[in-house]
Amino acid sequence: TSSTVWSYSSVNFVNDRRYRIEARAVDNTDLYSVTYATADFVYDTSSPTYTVQLLVQGQLITADNALIRGLTASSGTATDSGNPAYPSTVVTPKFAMRQNSTMLWWNGSGFLAANPPTNIDANFAAPVWWYTGISTAHLTTDVSYYLTLQVEDLAGPVNRKNFYVAGATFTVDQSTPIITIQQPVPNGYFNGIGAFIASGTAVDMGLRPRINKVEVAIASGAAQNIWWNGASFTGGSINYIDVSTAGAGTLTWSYDGLTSSGMAVSGRSFEVYARVTDEAGNVSLLAGPTNFIYDVERPTTTILFPTTSPNNKLPQTNMTISGTAFDSVSGLRAVSVAFSSNPATDAGGWLAGDNTFSSASPIYYSTSGWDGSFWQSTVALAGQSNMTSGNSYKVSVRAMDRANRVHIASRTIVYDAGIPVSGFDNPKSTKSYVNNLPTISGTSNDPAPAGFITNVEIAVSTGTSGTFSNWDGNTWNFVDENSPNLWTWFNATALNAPFGDNASESWSSTNATMTWLSGKVYRIHVSAQDDAGNRQRDNVGNIAVTTFTYDNGLAVSSITAPDVFHATQSLTALNGTMSDSVSGINGVQIALRHPNQTFWNGGSFVTYNANTCWLDATVFSSSWIYTNLPGSYSDQTVYRAFVRAMDNAFNVPADPGSIDTTITEGTPFRIDRTSPTSVVNSIVTTVGTRALIPGGTIYINGAIAGIAGTASDGAGGVGVSQVKFRVSSFNVTGAIG
Repeated sequence: TSSTVWSYSSVNFVNDRRYRIEARAVDNTDLYSVTYATADFVYDTSSPTYTVQLLVQGQLITADNALIRGLTASSGTATDSGNPAYPSTVVTPKFAMRQNSTMLWWNGSGFLAANPPTNIDANFAAPVWWYTGISTAHLTTDVSYYLTLQVEDLAGPVNRKNFYVAGATFTVDQSTPIITIQQPVPNGYFNGIGAFIASGTAVDMGLRPRINKVEVAIASGAAQNIWWNGASFTGGSINYIDVSTAGAGTLTWSYDGLTSSGMAVSGRSFEVYARVTDEAGNVSLLAGPTNFIYDVERPTTTILFPTTSPNNKLPQTNMTISGTAFDSVSGLRAVSVAFSSNPATDAGGWLAGDNTFSSASPIYYSTSGWDGSFWQSTVALAGQSNMTSGNSYKVSVRAMDRANRVHIASRTIVYDAGIPVSGFDNPKSTKSYVNNLPTISGTSNDPAPAGFITNVEIAVSTGTSGTFSNWDGNTWNFVDENSPNLWTWFNATALNAPFGDNASESWSSTNATMTWLSGKVYRIHVSAQDDAGNRQRDNVGNIAVTTFTYDNGLAVSSITAPDVFHATQSLTALNGTMSDSVSGINGVQIALRHPNQTFWNGGSFVTYNANTCWLDATVFSSSWIYTNLPGSYSDQTVYRAFVRAMDNAFNVPADPGSIDTTITEGTPFRIDRTSPTSVVNSIVTTVGTRALIPGGTIYINGAIAGIAGTASDGAGGVGVSQVKFRVSSFNVTGAIG
């Protein structure tokens, strides 16, 4: 025919090769076409390829398995592989992204499509594609996403790489990781022993927790302008040091690069900061500052009690060990005390928990009463039952500061369980009544192990339980009678002054005296203290005490017989009464004075002697009698009797005036043994008075109206008290009849 359609199918083309087909026709006369028919083509049977990347924080990262906290754009390349001499052309890729938590696809405005849409074109400038329609705002944290493309070339028919054939899954992590600083502790201390270590934890949360790095920064001082660079402190802005910690979501980190030489000066403060970055690039809040102080100075401690003077004694009445402790940098953390019965060595003999001295090594017990500088410990009381008076023991005090620096001070002490004793000289303990007390005095002694009496104290009280009162020098105060350390005590004076150089001391005191009230019951308490500090008053049962009634009032006495100026021919007894309302009557004495100023001494009249001329009477309950009077008296003489009563407080009345000369005191009485005389002087008649003629006879004529005469008792007599007369007649014989 004049034309025909032809084909040929037996050629095996090789992919990505360029070919040219030439064809010519031959007619039936064997004539060939003058011009060849040609066709050039590239044989392309392979699909295009593409890569997926994410633009995150200005950097392109591989999308597959990426962990990101934000997204700027998706990007990559789309190429048709093969012979580079004969490249194919890729048409604009189709973009698809699936939210794996919902399995929905991006439709251009949200993740709403059930299947990958084919109408979303990526931007394409071969070989680079990009898509900016999805950014951080469209993503949800802790959710993974799948990104894929559909890519076609210009081959006919087209070579296509469909969705799902290739792609990448990435995860969004917008949660901030957390970092802590566990060491150093806030406001802690580093003592320079060993390496300084800053450490803590770093935690990342979310769907794919992953720590990328931990960084620390250390400032010298609070000014935060000098930072550790890993070798020294330099000025400038904050300097972070990478700790090179990476891994799973929870990690422990540490940094030991800050050296003691770098810290340089004890007492300097430092501040530690830390931050963590997760794999998504999320940076934690900055942890810190955690402050610590570099402290390489040891604390100091001293033992104040028992004192070193005179002999380190620990008293049984005050088992409190005390002292001071100080730390200038970090301050003290604790003060503790250990006790040993073996002061010569640290090996063995330490006080154990069972109150025996059996521990091989020191056991330190916390002190009590710690106020930050002064400490005290009563732990020795626990071992007191196993301590021997007079033996030596060792006290070790350990002070630890807040940087755990330790200082130990030790002292050898002597346990002294001997309580001093004391007694009274004035007032005597046997005296129930006291009439005068300007000075209180007594004795004191320190028993074994003998030391020295260092002080004696006096306290005065009155009243009984519930009304017990203590004298404070000005007034009386109600106090607990069983708490003597709450009483007011007055220091006595050593008679062989001073205290502190003898085991026995006599003492006296005027400090505790007062205006004593008559009739009131008082107690005087005395407490001696030895050189160990043992005091009687630390135990109320050890205090020496004397009780007395103060009585400075005179007893009352009187003479009831004879009466004042009683006249008698002789006197055989003196009688009287006496009384005392406070202490009672102890005795009655009389004195008898002759007018010649001599006194009866029981045997004769002698010159007055205060010791021999007062004579004891016999005393009854309320009266007295004295019978040893002179057997004979001077006639027509006035004697004077005196009486005085002594009470049980031995209050003695003073002699009245000048007893040997006074004429107004005492009870006067008269001795008169001479009869009076009388004379008839005259007879009174109706006619006159006729005088009588001694020895003669007169004659009267008239009635007798009266008789008159005189009577006399003499100059020393008591006086004529009465005159009696009688009238007699004579009989014829001249006799009275």
